[in-house]
Amino acid sequence: MEDGHQLSNIFLDIPLIKIKLDSFEKFLDDELKKYSDSIFYESIVYALKGGKRIRPIILMLSADVVGIPEKEPFSAALAIELVHTVSLVHDDIIDKEKYRRGKPAYHEVYGLDQSILLADFALSVVVDLINKYKSSVLFSIISDAVKKMSEGELFEVKIRNRKKITIDDYLKIVENKTSSLFEASSRIGALLATKNSEDIENLSNFGKYLGIAYQIYDDIRDWQSKEYVQKLDVKNPLEFLKERADYYLNESSKYLKKLPSTTAREALQYFIDVILKST
Repeated sequence: MEDGHQLSNIFLDIPLIKIKLDSFEKFLDDELKKYSDSIFYESIVYALKGGKRIRPIILMLSADVVGIPEKEPFSAALAIELVHTVSLVHDDIIDKEKYRRGKPAYHEVYGLDQSILLADFALSVVVDLINKYKSSVLFSIISDAVKKMSEGELFEVKIRNRKKITIDDYLKIVENKTSSLFEASSRIGALLATKNSEDIENLSNFGKYLGIAYQIYDDIRDWQSKEYVQKLDVKNPLEFLKERADYYLNESSKYLKKLPSTTAREALQYFIDVILKST
C-alpha cells in the first residue's frame, strides 16, 4: 500500500482534492493545538502524522457531490480520522507490527499502556467534534461504526488459527473492520449537505462497497503476510479475491453514477479508477 506521501502526490493531480486536503490539514493542526497542554498531545500528533486521509476525503467529497454542507465538514472528517487512527494503533499491537507509515509503530515509541489509553483520549475528542453538529444521528453513525470495527477486529483474532476460513466469515471481517468506516464517512458527508434520502443511500452504498473493495485489494497487495486470508476455503484464494475486488469496485461505481454529475463525483470516480485499480 502507498504511504501517505505517495498517495498525496497522486491527489495533487486533482485540484479539488488538493484544496480539500490542504484545508483539512490546517483544521487538524488548529484543532489539535487546543489540546497542546495535554499529556497526549505529542503522541496523538505522532499517530496522525502521515495518514492518507482517505476517509476524510470521502466524507468531504460526498458532501460536495450532493450540495453545499450546511455546517463545516472538517470536524466530522477529523472525528472519522481519529477513530481510524486509534484502530491502527491497536491493530499494530495485535499483529505485533513494528512499523506504520514508514516510522516506528505508536506502541514501539510510547508503550502499550499509552497505546491503550490513547483510545480513551481520542474518543473524547471525537465526542467533542461531533457534538458541534448537535445531531444524534451523526453520533449514532459514528457509534455504530466503532462497534462494528471492534467486533470485526476481535472476530478476526478469534478465527485466525482456524485451518480454513469461510468466505462469509472473511467478508464479515472486511465489512465490519474496514467497510463500516468508509460507509460512515460517505453517509455523514451526504447528511451534512442534503436531506434527499435517495442520494444519502446511494452515497452510503458507494462508501460501503468501496470499503470492501479497498480492503480486499489491500489483502491482495499484502498477500504473503496475510496468513489467515490464504486459508480461504476456495480453490484459488488469490484469484477469488481479485474477482471479488472487481465486483465490489463495480458496485461502488454503480451507486456513484446514480448521483449528480459534479466535479466532486468525478474526483471520487478518479479515486476508484486510479487509486484502487492501480494498486
